[in-house]
Amino acid sequence: MRALFVGLDYHVVKSFTLTLRVRWPDAEVVLADTGRQGLRDVSELSPDLVILAPELSDIDVLELIEKVRSASDAVVIALATVDDDSDIVATLEAGADDCFPASMNGTRFLARIGAAMRRAGTLKDPRDGLLVCGGLEIKPKSFEVFSDGKPLHLTPTEFKVLYHLAKGRGEVVSQHALGSIIWGSSDQFSTDCLRKYIRRLRQKLDGSPNMRAGIVTIPRIGYRLVESI
Repeated sequence: MRALFVGLDYHVVKSFTLTLRVRWPDAEVVLADTGRQGLRDVSELSPDLVILAPELSDIDVLELIEKVRSASDAVVIALATVDDDSDIVATLEAGADDCFPASMNGTRFLARIGAAMRRAGTLKDPRDGLLVCGGLEIKPKSFEVFSDGKPLHLTPTEFKVLYHLAKGRGEVVSQHALGSIIWGSSDQFSTDCLRKYIRRLRQKLDGSPNMRAGIVTIPRIGYRLVESI
């Protein structure tokens, strides 16, 4: 999945990128400083998702939405500074797929992006797919986990953590990314609480016969799920 951010501050893009990669670990992110650069990138790079800043220095946002819509089938999300009905209606009528405040927390952000992309048929919802790792079968639709065919009983939060570690395909998932999954915002991040969930997960994995998957700690960075440790 390729996401194009237009006119957003680098630090805001960085925060949104971490949130996007919670659901789409392989997401490619491109940053355009101006609206006109963003329009060129839409034509040249064919992004799946375009996220627009509330205000642009060189072009009216509504005009840019219309130009992007005429040139691409990408999902277009316009960010707003305030939750104002008239601005949101104008944005949607210009062709945006959704419009919401830039301050929206990580969980809601992912839900709104995912819903818009499903409606557009741009991407298949990644939760539909079975994940397999080291004898584990993780079924996102039913929130079930099986170890060599036997159910592994996890709490909803434990399931979320395991699911996103498994989606990482052996790559490191940062502490703050996992914090966003648990609390909905990395602002509420708690290292001690995250360690508690990781410890409980490890106990359940280690207690399962013939388990061939384990969680590896990368100090001060995050965790990854591997098939044998």
